Amino acid sequence: MHIAGVDRESNIPLYVQVCQYWRARIAQNQLQPGDQLPTEAEMAKFHGVSKITVRQAVHLLVSEGLVATRQGKGTFVRAAKHQWDLSKLYSFSEDMEMRGFTPGARVLKKEIVKGPVEQLNLDDKNALTIRVERLRLADNEPMAIELLRIPYEPFADIYDDIVDNVSIYRLVEHKISIKPAYGTQFIEAAFPDRREQKLLQIDAQEAVLKLERVSFSRERVPIEHTISIYRGDQYRFRVTLER
Repeated sequence: MHIAGVDRESNIPLYVQVCQYWRARIAQNQLQPGDQLPTEAEMAKFHGVSKITVRQAVHLLVSEGLVATRQGKGTFVRAAKHQWDLSKLYSFSEDMEMRGFTPGARVLKKEIVKGPVEQLNLDDKNALTIRVERLRLADNEPMAIELLRIPYEPFADIYDDIVDNVSIYRLVEHKISIKPAYGTQFIEAAFPDRREQKLLQIDAQEAVLKLERVSFSRERVPIEHTISIYRGDQYRFRVTLER
């Protein structure tokens, strides 16, 4: 007997059949990114199965990266992940623009800090750095939290210009004529803390990607140290390997 995509005479487990039904709807664009799936009770009634079966099906959809569950809100279709080519030194704004999104930035904190910064080769206890924490956006959707540090000299002149929705890379290039030439980057997975969950609008169980980057000038002088926390549900990174 067939009930809404479920064949009880099939050898395929019921939860897999339920998953296949919703997977097909997403693949056929009958459900768009951001659309909410029915509740467990509604899906159980629709398919004529138990809530446990529905829960297993949803878990499978989550593991495939097709949907995300938000505690107290429901289950939503995920957008396709952004792919970032790590063989190029792009700023967040440049990457978003290449993908057809409108980049944005909300300044969470901006300050001038005294003290050594190993990553910038500043070992003087009186060394000054500009420290900026921002929430990075794509089409007004939160994508990453960025903590950037640059030497106060020679970047003092851009301090007042660091405001919402401004590309710091472009400020540096256009106002001071310094352009990052290359960089080193490290990536690791982590779970978000409560503040990161709130800013990125994700749940505690959703992994994030932590990127640490040091950018250098053509003269091989470190000019930027940035730690970014990216939403794991929105990003995947590509690296080209040669042998």
